[in-house]
Amino acid sequence: MGRPKKRDEKAYKEKLLEIYAGIPEGKKKKADELIERLADVLLMMDKCRDRIKAEGLVTEMQQGDYSIDRENPYSKIYDAKHKLMLATFDKLDKLQPEAESGRDELMSFLEDDGA
Repeated sequence: MGRPKKRDEKAYKEKLLEIYAGIPEGKKKKADELIERLADVLLMMDKCRDRIKAEGLVTEMQQGDYSIDRENPYSKIYDAKHKLMLATFDKLDKLQPEAESGRDELMSFLEDDGA
């Protein structure tokens, strides 16, 4: 399945709703909130990844008359969003009935680098 070709929040929401379609009605509201947050996180991660690819993991920071190399600030944001993404996926997985787990679709989604 993989990630949506179009990388926007709506496309991510649609894909996640497809993956987590088996969530029982009583848990749909919570799942929708988590999917909303997750779509936003995935989009932010895409933007951070694009900046890191363009600028590199180490960037140069001007300090008056000299400059220093430092870790790209977007890599810290990316790491924080990655942790949030994993926690949110875990919460969504726990809302699904065991028999109808979308694990295969989810793993396909996560393993696709979006390229």
